[in-house]
Amino acid sequence: MDVNTINVPEPQLEYEIVIGIGGGKVIDYAKILAGDNAAIAIPTTAAGAALTSHAVFWDMIRKKKMDVPTKKPKLIMRTDFLQDIPKTVIKKTCYDALGHALDSYWSKKRNTKSKYLSIKAHKLLIASIKKNFQNTYDIINAGNIAGEAIEITGTNMTHAISYPLTATYNIEHGIAVGCAIQPSYQWQKCDLELPSLNISINQIDKNEKFFKTIAMGAMSYSKIHDAISDITESELIKLLKNTM
Repeated sequence: MDVNTINVPEPQLEYEIVIGIGGGKVIDYAKILAGDNAAIAIPTTAAGAALTSHAVFWDMIRKKKMDVPTKKPKLIMRTDFLQDIPKTVIKKTCYDALGHALDSYWSKKRNTKSKYLSIKAHKLLIASIKKNFQNTYDIINAGNIAGEAIEITGTNMTHAISYPLTATYNIEHGIAVGCAIQPSYQWQKCDLELPSLNISINQIDKNEKFFKTIAMGAMSYSKIHDAISDITESELIKLLKNTM
């Protein structure tokens, strides 16, 4: 099922319990179907959806991200479900989780708990990146921790930049977040370690229109201003030209 193209369902109250096994899209869909009833999340990616009280859907017609309030599901980790996940999937979801951890770390809304969680997730993710994404369990666990962090702070600059990459240029969310990490990290003058992420979108002609489109789309996401170091559209265009 491609949950990118379906309508957001109304909660079906006859479901006593809904179990979502998979990535963030599947778990978010399960949370909505559960409504006020119980949901169980068994994640197979590091999207962190099992620790948040909202679901994310893309309206690809209106080029808009939609947030739907939900109840938090019960998290269950099953290592036997993680054995055959392709490394390409793990890499993309690792970038998403790292974007969550970093956005939370430099958020204006951070507190002692969220900062602790974001640093903990960051350490696990960086260690996994250095080991060529070999420990799937650690990456998904880090994604859960980062999800708990953004449940407190929300996302900001990294995800704001990623959204127009997905909406306008159809770049998968994890890849889009990975591409947005470096410019955001540089602008926020982050003191956490960031190795080379080895990610690019060379298939896109990065011309003046591209940078303007990404900057305008990012600035339309109000949470971009929740990052500690704010940015203007003209500053963002210049930053993107230097880092993408």
